[in-house]
Order: sequence, then structure tokens, then C-alpha cells
Amino acid sequence: MQLLKELESVDVVSKNGISRKRKMGEFYCPECESAVVRPLDNGLKNDTCGRKGCRKTTAPTHSHAGKRLYVIWNNIRLRCNNPSQRAYKYYGGKGITYPDHWNTFEGFYADMGESYSDGMTIDRLDNKEDYSRENCRWVPLEENVSKEKQKQVAKYTLDGVFINSYPSVQKAADAEGYKHTASISKVARGERKQYKGFVWKYI
Repeated sequence: MQLLKELESVDVVSKNGISRKRKMGEFYCPECESAVVRPLDNGLKNDTCGRKGCRKTTAPTHSHAGKRLYVIWNNIRLRCNNPSQRAYKYYGGKGITYPDHWNTFEGFYADMGESYSDGMTIDRLDNKEDYSRENCRWVPLEENVSKEKQKQVAKYTLDGVFINSYPSVQKAADAEGYKHTASISKVARGERKQYKGFVWKYI
């Protein structure tokens, strides 16, 4: 994208709670012909803004458009590049990105496509590291959900006051007397603002 002007830096909080500045920029997207604000490093390496409704003006050179593998690739780009995405603060907001050649589906497919099969989901071996061929694998969806349930999670008031932490979402649900873990996980992933008057965050 074309850089229109550099903006002030904003604070982003890493997974370990460390706050750091990240330079932002205003960019012109040639596909939807609009100005968008993106992290400076991401905007300089991406061809388009990646927002919903912003589509390429030329037909894709592959047959995967609209299929699940294509959706997985596009979701990776959105959560790494688009601050309006709910999950952005856990990915792009923490500096998580992907290789430059993954900006095209063909580049992503060259690394990950041959090992993919229906019903699989992408999983980073080390959640503190970027998406890459070396750090990613395909796993059944239920395995990825199970892995998420084992993450440490902390409970806060709506004002951000720490209350308690638990070794896993399941342990938190058991201790709090909740029948299901899904609501805690949704809050921790940023898909929901609160549950029963409390905020949950992965730690």
C-alpha cells in the first residue's frame, strides 16, 4: 500500500504484560481506494488493507477462493493486520506477523498447502513466535481447542483489577462453578467483552 503519512506511536501490550510503542501509518489501499490506518511495518509490506469487502480486482490464479484453506489464510492476515478485528490485539497487537510471501495465497500454499486436509486447523507450535512454515502445523480442530483449554487464564473486574489466575480454562470453570468453558475462552480470545460481570485474559 502507499504510505500517505506517518502517525504517532500507540501502546501495545505483549503476552507477558510488557507495554511497547508501535509506529502507525495512514495508507492508501489501491483496491478499495480508501485511506486506512495500519501498523507502519505491516502497511509497508502489504499490497491491500485486507478489510472485509476489499477484494482483488483480478481473478485469483488458483481454485481455492472461498474454500476453507483460503479462509484460514485470509483470517491469518486479518488478525495480524487489521486493528478492527476482535482477535487483532492477540496477534498483530502483540507483534505477531507472517512471512512476506504469505501476503499471497500462492506463497502460503507453497509452504502449508500440501500438508493440509479437510477438517484441520492451523496451529503455531510456539504461540510467542510468528506464523511460519517452521512454526506451524495442521491439527484437528478438537486438538487445537484442547490446547487452548490448557492455557493459563486470569480473572479481572470490569475495571481491570486482577482477582485470580488459574492453570487452565477448565480449572477456572471448575473453581467458578461454570458448567462450560466456552464463555471464558470467548472473553479471553476477545470475542466477547465479559462473562458474568468479569473479564478473562490468557496469560
